[in-house]
Amino acid sequence: MATPDSSQPVCWDTPDRFAFRLQLVTLDGRPHASSPELVDLDTGYDGEVLVPYTLYVSSGLSDWELPQAQWSTGLTVSGESLVLPASRALLVMPELRLQADVLVDTFEDNTEFLIGRTFMRRLRILLDGPANQTCILPDNDSRR
Repeated sequence: MATPDSSQPVCWDTPDRFAFRLQLVTLDGRPHASSPELVDLDTGYDGEVLVPYTLYVSSGLSDWELPQAQWSTGLTVSGESLVLPASRALLVMPELRLQADVLVDTFEDNTEFLIGRTFMRRLRILLDGPANQTCILPDNDSRR
């Protein structure tokens, strides 16, 4: 993963939510949308990126789907087990000049677009509730 290219925090105004502005790009260069969008952070989701099923199909992410043996299994809050088709993609954050290879999950009927804990652990993140901002801090730790 490319590291954030900034010596200053990069922040997004995110009232009533915590989110990053990003764009997913298929491995053959097709962006999921014409411009980056705010995507919610969810510490309850342990994967990297969860996308709506319709986006997974319409954006071409399904064209890069991993073999079924590599798919994950998830649990809903009610304890229901779900098979999560998975694909590889690039997650791009233009403000940071960051591009990261990510594993994208989905499941049939999913409508949520989320960034999960596995991806969040790659970054230094500030959730600034009083300022209604989500920030990525520069990585000043030379040990990483």
